[in-house]
Amino acid sequence: MGAEEIWDTACEKNIPLGVILEFTYRCNLRCKHCYLVKQKGKELSLQEYKSIIGQLQKEKTLFMIITGGEMLLKKNGLKLHLMQRKKALSCSCFRTARL
Repeated sequence: MGAEEIWDTACEKNIPLGVILEFTYRCNLRCKHCYLVKQKGKELSLQEYKSIIGQLQKEKTLFMIITGGEMLLKKNGLKLHLMQRKKALSCSCFRTARL
């Protein structure tokens, strides 16, 4: 299946080719330009993320980017990343790289 055919199928069936998930608002930095400093609220649980990843896998989503604050500050940050890879979703993680 070529790129154009993948694109056409995704558009026809409303399949997201890629998603960006903000895993946590926690961060060990306080950058002036960052919008996360002002964010407050409940973060999703690992079970909720498992459900989302399962749905994305079922829909044949190709890639996922984990972003937000520093994912390793959240208890299950590494577990989420490994779970994504196990489900065969291409994964990128945007981090502070300060831990």
